[in-house]
Order: sequence, then C-alpha cells, then structure tokens
Amino acid sequence: MSQTPSAPLSKHDLKHAAAVIGMAALAALAVLKFDVVMGALGIVIGVLTPFIIGGVIAYLINLIMGRLERLFFPKSSSKAVAKLRRPCCMLLSVVLLLGILSFVVGIISVEMAQAFPAIINGAAGMVQSLQEWLSSSGMLDKIDEWAVPLALPESGGSWQETVKALINKLGGMGGIASTVFVAGKSVGGIAVNAVVAIVFALYLLVGKEHALKGARTLVRWVFPPQIAQRIYHAGRVANECFSQFIMGQCLEGIILGTLCGLGMKLLGLPYALAVGACVGLTSLIPLVGAWIGAAVGVLMIFSVEPIQAVWFVIFLLILQQIEGNLIYPFVVGSSVGVPGIWVLVAIFVGGALFGIVGILAGVPVVATIRRLVADWRPDKDDDLQDPPQPELQAPAAAPQAVQE
Repeated sequence: MSQTPSAPLSKHDLKHAAAVIGMAALAALAVLKFDVVMGALGIVIGVLTPFIIGGVIAYLINLIMGRLERLFFPKSSSKAVAKLRRPCCMLLSVVLLLGILSFVVGIISVEMAQAFPAIINGAAGMVQSLQEWLSSSGMLDKIDEWAVPLALPESGGSWQETVKALINKLGGMGGIASTVFVAGKSVGGIAVNAVVAIVFALYLLVGKEHALKGARTLVRWVFPPQIAQRIYHAGRVANECFSQFIMGQCLEGIILGTLCGLGMKLLGLPYALAVGACVGLTSLIPLVGAWIGAAVGVLMIFSVEPIQAVWFVIFLLILQQIEGNLIYPFVVGSSVGVPGIWVLVAIFVGGALFGIVGILAGVPVVATIRRLVADWRPDKDDDLQDPPQPELQAPAAAPQAVQE
C-alpha cells in the first residue's frame, strides 16, 4: 500500500520552527546559567543605558510634540509649512518643558534658600535640647563609654598636626586621591551619558516615523505574522496606557499643587507657593509622591511656627481625601482603569524590583497587562453557565396513509 508523500515545509514553517527552537534554547540557558545570564544582562543594560534614557526623553517630549503638530497649520498644503512643522514643534516642546521645570525648581529653591537658615537654627536648637536631656538623664556618659574616640593630637598641637592625624585616620592621601578620582570619573560618565541620551532623543524625534518603520520590519523579520500582529497590538496598548497615565498624572499634579498653594494662602500658612509647587511636582509619583512633598513642606513650615505645621498636615489630609475620591478617579483612574489595590501592588512591587523607575512605571505596566489579558483571553463567563439543554421537540406526526 503506497503512502502519500508529505508536503515539503514552507519558508514560513521553517522560520516558525527556528524561532520556537531558539526561544526554547534561550529559556533553557537562562535557567541553567541564571547568574551568568543576569550578569551579561546587567552589562548590556549598562551599555544601553544612555540610549534607554534617550528613548524615554524622546517619548516624553513626543507627548507634547505630537499634540502641537496637530495644531500647527493642520490644513495647510504648503511644503514650507510641512518642513517647518516638526522642528518648530520639537523646539517649542523642549522650551515648554524646560520652562516649566525651571519655574518650579526656581520657586522651590528661592523659598528653600529663605527657609534654610531657620531650618538650621531649629535643628541646632533641637540638637542642643537633646544634648541637655541626655546629659541630665546620664545617657551622655554611657554614650561616651560606647563610642570609639578619634585619637587626635592634644589641644596643644598645631592645626597642621591635627589635619595630618585626621588624614591618617581616614586612610591617608592615597585614599583621598582615589576617592576624588572615582567621584570625578562618575561625574564624567554621567555627563557623557547625558549628552549621548539627549542627542539620541533628538534623532528619534526628528525621524520617529523611520524608527517605528524599522522596528516593525525587525518584528516581522523575527516573528511569524500572527505573533507579529500581537506584538503590534501590545505596543499600541502600551503606548496608549503610558501616554494617558503620564498626561493624567501631570494634570493631576497641576490641580493638586494649585489647590495646595491656594489653600495654604487662604489659611495664612508660610511658603504657600513653594510648598504647593513641591507637592504638585512630587505628586507625579503615584500614591506616595504628594506625601514626599508634604514632608518638605512640614520641615519648612516647622522652622517658622510648629503649630502651623500641624495645621498644614490637617489641611493636606483633607485635601488628599478630596483628591483621592474626586480628582484622581476622574483625571487618572478613568483613563488608566486600574483599581486602587492594583495601584498599591504595582508601586511597591515595582519599587522593590526596579527602584524609582519601577515606582513610576508600575501603574501603566499593570494597566497594559490588564488590557492585553482582557483582549486575548477567551470569554470565561460562558464556562460558568449551565450547558445549553437540547430543545424538546414534539413527536413527529404519524405518516398519513397513502390514499390509493
């Protein structure tokens, strides 16, 4: 009995099989050589750090630039307008961002410069009161016994001998020179990475259509068509979630900072403008950012009048309730669609894994995953229902006798 010859594998089938085998090999390598893979991944991320930062900068600027491009003579058919649209909108976006940051940082720095001497005096007074309490309670003698004194020359020695002994205690001139060299090298590396990131961001913004086209071509070349379509869909969903979250957080920060400054002004609290700007800026960090700004505000107000710092905390508690129940759900929550418990989990898990980057990106990442799961999973509601019962049909009528 002859067997039917199997059809030859197509080019698509070969690429799909190669992709599956490659992914399985990479997964096995990651499991067997986890430490080596993580070390190599850390090296790769370290090399790509300026380009990753540049991509983030380009994405943030593009959120403003894309909206400005839609307002820059959209109905004009002039070639000159088309050529000027991208550079003009990009320059205006950068100037707008730098202007906002300079305004906020300038306000905070000026007010902090005025409050800093009072803070230092207040801290000195607290230290003196603590020292007096320790001395009166006898705790200071015990601390002197536990502490390891720094063996310096006697008070009769010259200041040169004191400096020399202190340098010897700290590890000598070699250790200081090494520390200064390492610090200078770190600062130089940060400056180089910043320049590379800015240049890369500008290149991405100028030719963002070509960059997206190249990324799509790479995805089509590596993955089968069905998986490539899913990757495109995931990219669109992630872009929508991140853009909505960032714009919502910025709007919510402006509203919260404005309400905080106006409320402090009405209550007669000091440093209203600086504290409002600080609360609005730090509220870009979801859930906990406003309290970081509140801590700075309490420190500034406490240096003037401690009781006013208490009133500020009470006022901010009320404002946070209004913001959490009325402002945030309509401005950010409705656009991202993440429940409060998931926001909390995303912030703490993201912060534990990736630090400040995880705190900032945790909520939009969770929102993206939720939407993708909702789009790709089959409908589970039908599985919870009873299976459909067959309809009861009436018995067929008896065939009539054939009339002869």
